Amino acid sequence: MGLVPPGDRYRRVSPSPPVTLWDLERGDSLGEREARLIQLIYQYSYLQMLDFLTTVAFLLNGVEEGNPLVRWAIAAAPSPLLGLLFVKLLAIGLGIYCWQTGKLRLLSKINIGFAALIAWNLLSLILKSSMQA
Repeated sequence: MGLVPPGDRYRRVSPSPPVTLWDLERGDSLGEREARLIQLIYQYSYLQMLDFLTTVAFLLNGVEEGNPLVRWAIAAAPSPLLGLLFVKLLAIGLGIYCWQTGKLRLLSKINIGFAALIAWNLLSLILKSSMQA
């Protein structure tokens, strides 16, 4: 205890502010964790866009939505596209929450799940189109 200066023992260390895309564009040096979080949010956004597009392709090809919550949003909205857009905006909001709170592991697992979901969506679309031929 003698090596710790008296004023430093109770000094509060404020957490560093969250890294934003603006910081990255300015060229600020980032730690490995922050760089990984930014990469994950880009991946997450891209996967959400692909899920949106494959779901639109589902609807255009007569394939029914498998997720009951998304199916409800599509049915409850004035148009299916608006219902789907609402769900995707909520998903983007959750992704941003994970990013801002530094939930690296959770965002990684969600990305893996959405990548598998998109592969499943594409497989379903291929099977549906092969049955119509």
